[in-house]
Amino acid sequence: MKNTLIRFSAAVGMLAMVVFLAAPASAALTLGALTITSDGNLTLADSGTFTVPDMTLSDTSTIAAGSVSGTTLRSIVITPLTSTTTASISYHEALKVPMTFGDADHRTYGLALSGSRDGAAAASFDGTDTTLDIRMSNGEANHADYDMQGMYIKTQNSNGGTAGSITGAKVEVDSRSGSTGTTIHGLDVYVSQDSSTPTEVAGIRIYDDNQDGTGTNYGILMDGGYTGIAREYGIYLNSVAGSSWTNGITFDGTVTNVLDFAEADGTNGADTDAGVDQYAITGSTTADGLIQVDIAGTAYYIPVFDAGSVTNE
Repeated sequence: MKNTLIRFSAAVGMLAMVVFLAAPASAALTLGALTITSDGNLTLADSGTFTVPDMTLSDTSTIAAGSVSGTTLRSIVITPLTSTTTASISYHEALKVPMTFGDADHRTYGLALSGSRDGAAAASFDGTDTTLDIRMSNGEANHADYDMQGMYIKTQNSNGGTAGSITGAKVEVDSRSGSTGTTIHGLDVYVSQDSSTPTEVAGIRIYDDNQDGTGTNYGILMDGGYTGIAREYGIYLNSVAGSSWTNGITFDGTVTNVLDFAEADGTNGADTDAGVDQYAITGSTTADGLIQVDIAGTAYYIPVFDAGSVTNE
């Protein structure tokens, strides 16, 4: 047995030597679907599989296969290099995918994520399926100038660029015919404030920095869509759980018209009949109702009258 082992080892060594000496420097080594070229590049054929264990990169970052962490099953775990204080570094990126692409005839996607449930949710289903979950968390006592945000999206048409519609972010919810759904929201904004006294809390903040003034400017533009149905509310303000709003709508700064009606025939909710019909209060001057408004800190009231108190109604 001892002589057999020695002879087998020698045979393997001789075989390796023969392969090394016989193969030219520019040749490629092909092992099934994997090809190793002379410059060290690996090429995997269109067919076949290539299985690798967890990978550790040269900077100690790791790409690990799926694992269970507590009560969460993760398919792929990427652990980037830990941020360190370095004088030459302006900011840190955990993962960067630089992309330069373009096709004259077809649309392109920088990052496409799609999720499709392949099993019916049971009655015990415990949450919401989410395609993309982005979270930012802080527990450090940072300097007062420190800011944090969960996500930043920017679409920029640079100098010399030509584009049609430029959109920072688009959210689309499509409940198709034949499907069922109880609540359908294009965008949910949830604000939970329970920290030390903040200076400002807003569900949505729109900062208009238009420097040209060309075109029509809208703070919020709401279109009714293509279906000929009556929609109940353009803006609906509600209070729940005993909460309340001090002011429904507040105007501050320069505002020319508090309300602007495009038509005077009642189409938009205001009617002057173009001066043909004159409206008059037929009964007592006592109003049937009031709308309270605040002007410069003083309460004022707009009287309202029911149909029986108005002629030509």
